[in-house]
Amino acid sequence: MNTKLNLTTSAQASILIVDDEYIIAQGLKDMITAMGYQVLDMAHSITDAQEIIKDKKPDLVLLDFELGQQKYGTTLAEETLIPQQIPFIFITSHISDSVLSKAKHTNPYSYLIKPVTKEQLFSNIELALYKSENEAIKKEQLFKETLLQMSKQLATATTIQELLRISINVIEPVFSFSEIGFFVIDKLQNTRTDLMAKYPDFTQKQTDKDINSLGLETSPYIGSSVEYLCNQTEKTNLPFRANFQELISKFPDVKEFKNVPGINKWQDTLAYNLKVGDVTIGAISIVSQKRDFYANYNLELFKSICDQIAVALNGVLSKDSIVKQRLESELQVKLINALNTGANWKEKLLAVTTTLQPRIPFDVVFYGSSKKITNEPHLGFQRLGVSEYRSFTLDDFLRLNQMSEETYYREKPRFILSLPGILEKEEYDQLCEDNRIAQGIRNIFGTRSMLLLPFETTKGQELYIVFFSKEDNVFKPGHMQLVQKLMVSFKLAMEKQLAYDEINSLNDKLRLEKNYLEEELNMRYDFGNMIGESDAMNAVFSQVREVAQLDTHVLIQGETGTGKELIARAIHENSSRKKHLMVRVNCAALPANIIESELFGHTKGAFTGAIKERIGKFELADKGTIFLDEISELPLELQAKLLRVIQEKEVERLGSNTLKKLDFRLIVATNRDLKEEVDKGNFRSDLFYRLHIFPIYMPPLRLRGNDILLIGRSVGERFTSKLGIPFKGFTQETEKRLLSYSWPGNVRELQNIIEQALVINRTKPLDINPDNQDGTATSKKANNNLPIDISLDSPEELSIQRIKEYKEALEKACIETVLEHTKWRVSGPKGAAKILDMNASTLDSRMTRLGINRNS
Repeated sequence: MNTKLNLTTSAQASILIVDDEYIIAQGLKDMITAMGYQVLDMAHSITDAQEIIKDKKPDLVLLDFELGQQKYGTTLAEETLIPQQIPFIFITSHISDSVLSKAKHTNPYSYLIKPVTKEQLFSNIELALYKSENEAIKKEQLFKETLLQMSKQLATATTIQELLRISINVIEPVFSFSEIGFFVIDKLQNTRTDLMAKYPDFTQKQTDKDINSLGLETSPYIGSSVEYLCNQTEKTNLPFRANFQELISKFPDVKEFKNVPGINKWQDTLAYNLKVGDVTIGAISIVSQKRDFYANYNLELFKSICDQIAVALNGVLSKDSIVKQRLESELQVKLINALNTGANWKEKLLAVTTTLQPRIPFDVVFYGSSKKITNEPHLGFQRLGVSEYRSFTLDDFLRLNQMSEETYYREKPRFILSLPGILEKEEYDQLCEDNRIAQGIRNIFGTRSMLLLPFETTKGQELYIVFFSKEDNVFKPGHMQLVQKLMVSFKLAMEKQLAYDEINSLNDKLRLEKNYLEEELNMRYDFGNMIGESDAMNAVFSQVREVAQLDTHVLIQGETGTGKELIARAIHENSSRKKHLMVRVNCAALPANIIESELFGHTKGAFTGAIKERIGKFELADKGTIFLDEISELPLELQAKLLRVIQEKEVERLGSNTLKKLDFRLIVATNRDLKEEVDKGNFRSDLFYRLHIFPIYMPPLRLRGNDILLIGRSVGERFTSKLGIPFKGFTQETEKRLLSYSWPGNVRELQNIIEQALVINRTKPLDINPDNQDGTATSKKANNNLPIDISLDSPEELSIQRIKEYKEALEKACIETVLEHTKWRVSGPKGAAKILDMNASTLDSRMTRLGINRNS
């Protein structure tokens, strides 16, 4: 009989053939293929079939009843097909009561007697697939109805006890178990609460009293077996099944696995997360005492049940612990926002204080660091009203207690305990008796108890918050727990702000370094490479090479204009610090009222006009070299501070009570005899001996012989090279005069004389007489009242440009003469600006325009 098979959805079905006889299996395959079905594979044993099904689940199995060697198809049906709900048809060569009895027990979809015709095979396959599809639809409907009923039951739960009872009543009929675990998880706080550790022989008759008697226990979530189960489910988004004894072996130290009666009998476990959105709020695990008991259960159903329970659990917890957690989370956000607002630490910490006040009943709060050398804020706030606070600094506290800063930091370690804690009554009184800081706080504010929370940043910064109350028994363990929870995010926010402050400080330093380097580039260092072949200079060069790498302090002495700064620069450039700045400070050029700020820096508001924070020259020279020229001009009161900076290698800005560690090399210079200044009482002896470690004496120019001509030619060549003309040198008479002159102004005087001469004479060898006031050879056309010679070889040489050059040279010479007289002090009552009757800033800009500086 020819039958045309018109198949639709069933034609897409995949069929597995299980028969130990290859020829029969191949014949079945040919017929099935001809009908339009897909043959998944052919298996010749139970083991082969199980491996194929494990890899891919078929829609239907044609199963030989007898598979040889006393093996029956019923075994495959019971172990694999029925648990996995795979429809199957038995094929047998004969039918008997015993065969029929065994087959009925497994409830196959049909029976076929060999040999099987195409028509029989087609009709039985179609009926089996139709029946299977019908059953699947019914199961789906039942699945939905079951979940709907579960959802309605779970929605009635208003307490944890009700939720536990309903959840177990929902799970137990569908997924049998001997033990069940129900956990509430808070990943943010790293906690898991075991709502139910064990339910042996659970029945619907179990009461809320039974559940309440189990008790609740909170323990860490990270590293627990619960975390392991949750992580496994998140990998596949499906329930995770495992052998319970293997799970125990993974966590040998978990206390809930110890001393539990009958735990060695627990075998198969099934677990899934309770999630709301992407947030895990709990987990459920069920355990059977049968091995692989849940291997063939519907995991999707278990997942759906857990999802329904998660929704109900979230609703219950929202009325209790979740509310508390959310409030804490909101408080954490408020604290972070508080630290992100405000222009300074006072405003930031005041915002933190007002945020914490509703949750912690304090009257006074301190924020600070346990160490003195720090950039962190030291501030306190006293509550005066509902939203009114008075701030006080560390300086305020020290002043009110008549306590020195040294005493404060000596007492600090005993005041700031190493561990968080609450002190009240006798303990607090004892602390006040033993510690002056605590005693001072009690005396000023009338406090009677305290809550202390020290914490350390990832960079090792030791910070603390201390709350004080004027009442006893105010601070409870709950307050401590809340503060400790808040510290997780608060510490991160503090670290961010401290890092931001540090970056700002570094940016300020980089900006100052940039400005300083630009100033250095604008200044003329005509002796970038020291020139000298005399024995005196060779001795100096030898000393420079010797001391450069030693990183010790250097004292350079010598007359004005001998090149002391060039020696300092040579030492720096040949040292290990050459990649960093050499910061130059002229102590004589700075007014007495700002020199401390220039050297050590100041905070905003430290004095009138301090509108912003400023770092000092010592901080700018960190990792590099600081050169203090004319050290003898430093006021006596500042010499004491300088000595401490040199000894301790730390500075304290004006207006600050914190110290900053620095790493610098100090080079100082003076044109005076410091030992003589010490004897006169103008210079501290202890500072002198601290500086007089490696003295270098710069010889005056008059003792350097032919170096005078070498330097003179170098000056001339540099000057004329800028004009694009060759230097014509000196006349023989000039060379004799230069060598015999005493040079009271040393190299600077030599340079000035040659440059002045080159202004009016560029085309022939220079004829100079340094003994003359103007530095030029005597001429009957010369005007001896002027510091330059404006005599001309012919009237044609006179031009507007030449007159302008004469005018600038005259102005430059006059200003330099006055500056030499004032030892290059620009401002102040004895400064050059006062003598010239002009504003100091005007003189400064004119010096810049004319190229006047101390090294020119």
